[in-house]
Formats: sequence, structure tokens, C-alpha cells
Amino acid sequence: MRTLVVAATLWVPASPAVAKPPNVLFVLADDMGWQDSSVPFTPEPGPQNKVFRTPALEWLAREGMTFPQAYSCAVCSPTRVTLMTGQNEARHGVTQWTYLGGDKPPSDLPHPTLRMLVWAFNGLQPEPGMPHSVTAATLPALFNAAGYRTMHFGKGHFGAAGTPGADPKAFGFDVRIGGRDAVGIGSYSGLHDFAAQANPIHVQDWLPTLLEAAGPRAPADAAAKFNGQSLVPLLKGEPPKAFNCPLIWHFPNSWGPLSGKGPGLGPCSAIRDGNWKLIYPLADREPDTRKRLAATLTDYLRSRNAPMPVFAATGKAVPWPDGSTP
Repeated sequence: MRTLVVAATLWVPASPAVAKPPNVLFVLADDMGWQDSSVPFTPEPGPQNKVFRTPALEWLAREGMTFPQAYSCAVCSPTRVTLMTGQNEARHGVTQWTYLGGDKPPSDLPHPTLRMLVWAFNGLQPEPGMPHSVTAATLPALFNAAGYRTMHFGKGHFGAAGTPGADPKAFGFDVRIGGRDAVGIGSYSGLHDFAAQANPIHVQDWLPTLLEAAGPRAPADAAAKFNGQSLVPLLKGEPPKAFNCPLIWHFPNSWGPLSGKGPGLGPCSAIRDGNWKLIYPLADREPDTRKRLAATLTDYLRSRNAPMPVFAATGKAVPWPDGSTP
């Protein structure tokens, strides 16, 4: 069975206050599939749900809330940078997993017909100025400013190895235990109120959610760059706010084991709007809906100046989802 807890973050108030702020524990599981526990996220348990035994997660599901339509990014670093900044990968530019820092992206695998453009392969950094990186207000810094003491356990993978961003403490965590840029810690030893929310959510929603739930207020310039929205009303059982913003994914990379063996993931972009999802360039049905979603996806990618791969044979860019040329 794969380790469920690979990265976790804990916030503890540094000093008592009149209205005591809550402690916050956030656990991020690496490479965990939607059937990789004994908690089903579908009306009927899947075959893998019957293999795993995760009683602690079953208890959390009974006592708390589940989100059967929750999304992360395609791979680890984009997900982690999105959690830290509240921005999606088309905005922060870390579209692939970070590996070694430097002048060229070492984690992109060769593609038979496409050449990948430069992305933020040095990952999230605490200070601006490093080429091919992104800097933003981060989750621990925002909590520290509100008087919290912050701790990080296990895998970081925010910045590339050999860069300042490889160390989670560079972003404001007061304590770091185990792990480094892309490696987790070896060991962490030492039937009521159940709810399920059908609203599609994304990892980009957790930073504004945690900030609202625990009290810290993000500066206006930082909050303006959040792609996500707070889930606190849903967690309180209040009527859900209209989730009008479509969910966007952008992965203009070729991912897989560096050995070249095993399954991989090719370049793609995707959008979910309501009950419809378009995966570019795989969509070939529902022409009217496809056209609408492709236009929305294209407008957003253009607005963020998101990189598109180019055809290796001609050097021309791959068209936007709506068929227009970058």
C-alpha cells in the first residue's frame, strides 16, 4: 500500500487571543488515486476501495465532508505551487514537476512530434529575480503574518533542487521536519454529520478556504491573483455560492519517468464548466459545446500568456483550443 501522508502542514497559534483562532492541519497525499482508500467517492464502492483499509479516513468522511468532484493539477509540483499560491498552473507557470535547477528544464521528456517551450522549471521561489521561476504571496507567510506558528512535514517540491525554493522554510515555515525538495519523510511514527458536496472544487480553492476559516486576511494584491474561491460556506452547510468560474488545466509538457519506462502523460489542456469538460486535443463530440468550451479555454490561456508546444518539424506553435494560432 502506498503511503497516504507524504506532505502535511500544521498551523498552531503562537499566542492566545481573545477569540482563539483554530489550529489547522492540512494533509496533502502524493500520487493518491480516487480509489486508493476504503472511502468510496462514487455511489457504489469501486474495486480498489475494497482492497484498501483506511479506517481513519472513513472516520473523517463520517464526521466531516467529502468532495466527490475535487481536482488537483496533472502532476505534483503544479499542485503544490497552486496550494501555496492559490493560482492555477496556467497562471503561475509551473506546469511540470520541478527537478534540478538551472538554465533548461531537465524533467521534460522527448516527444515524437512536439517541442516544449520554456516554462517555470525552477519552480516557486521566495524572492523574485531567478529566471524561469514564480514568486507570490504564500500560504505560510500569510498565516505567519496573522500570528500563527507554521510547520511543514515531509515532501515539499515547491522549487527545483539546488534553488532556495527547494527548502520549505524559505517560504516562512517556522519548523520543517523530514523530506527535502522532492522526497518525503521515511516515517511519521512517534454515522452522523456526514455530508457530500457535489460542487466541483480544485486545489486552488484551499488557500482562500484556509485563510477565511482561520482568520488571516490576504493582502488585496495577493487575493486578486487567487484563481480559487473559499469553500467555507460549503463546509458550514450553507447554500453553496454559485461556482461560476470554470476550472482550467494546462499541461504543455511531456511527463513520465526519466528512465523512459512506464506510463506517461502527453501535452494537453482542459476545462470544466458546469457538467461539461473538454480535453484538448482529444475532444471530438458535441460540436456546439466543444466550440463554446474551446473559446473559453483559449481566452483564458491567451490572457495568461500560457506557453503552447511547437511542432518540431516546422517550428510552428500548436493551435489554441479554438483553432486559432498563438
